[in-house]
Amino acid sequence: MKQKYKLFWYFEWKRLFPVSAGVCIFLLSLAFYFLSWKNYKATEEELCYREVVQEYRGIVTPEKIAEIMERADYYQMVLDTHYQTAEDYARGKVSDEEFKKFMEDYYYAKEYISGWDKLKEHALRYQEQKQKTYFLYDIAWEKLFRNKLNILFIFLMILCFVPYFYKDVDVNWKSISETYIGYKKVKRKRLLLAIFLVLILQILWIAGEAGILLAVDGIPDSFASACSLLAGESMGENLSLQGLYILKIAVTLVKRVVDILFLKLFSDRVDNKMLAAAIWLVYLMVSDTIL
Repeated sequence: MKQKYKLFWYFEWKRLFPVSAGVCIFLLSLAFYFLSWKNYKATEEELCYREVVQEYRGIVTPEKIAEIMERADYYQMVLDTHYQTAEDYARGKVSDEEFKKFMEDYYYAKEYISGWDKLKEHALRYQEQKQKTYFLYDIAWEKLFRNKLNILFIFLMILCFVPYFYKDVDVNWKSISETYIGYKKVKRKRLLLAIFLVLILQILWIAGEAGILLAVDGIPDSFASACSLLAGESMGENLSLQGLYILKIAVTLVKRVVDILFLKLFSDRVDNKMLAAAIWLVYLMVSDTIL
């Protein structure tokens, strides 16, 4: 009996992932990892913000907020009064020592003002929040939680799973074999195999995405409350960023199960493969965007 099941899974695996599907998985995965590496690599502005926020990392306090706003306003003032100060120095109204200190602040502000602006923006928002929040390098977390449509994964699902669920229709096996007892059991096993494999694919892509972001940008302060993110203002302070990300992964995996169930429903009721693929594509794009 075990040998029978092994043969069944082996041949179903070959049906689901023939050589052409394997090549598509490999190429689309490479494209996904390449794009992730490119998108998640920190920009100059993000690097500036990461350096600026290091000094204030940890629980938000009124003292930190006041100091951040004061320094951010000062650096902006330095940039705004640069030409006037240089003119005053040329006229002898500013001493050499004062002007040297001013120029040091000017060059620093010129390089890091974008980071201070972002940190000030966070300080203003945290000032209004009652929950316990944290100053942290949240760019990496924002990238992970960004609501994005993974068109490559949708395309991969279309290429692999639509042909698999319609192979019996292509060879007229569906109409012949439905008269035999036990065909429903076979269909159930095929459905379970498809669900299992789409979950494996999705987990590998999620792990790859998180791994790339961890390698190129770092994912610090996972213990911080989720309400520290711009997108999580109304969330309770007891839910950590790590917990929220695990919840997001769980929701994504549950949705993939629902996606396969929808495709199974289409294949049972719509004999036209192209029509079913088009309907499923629209469903995937809409539902993934909402998620």
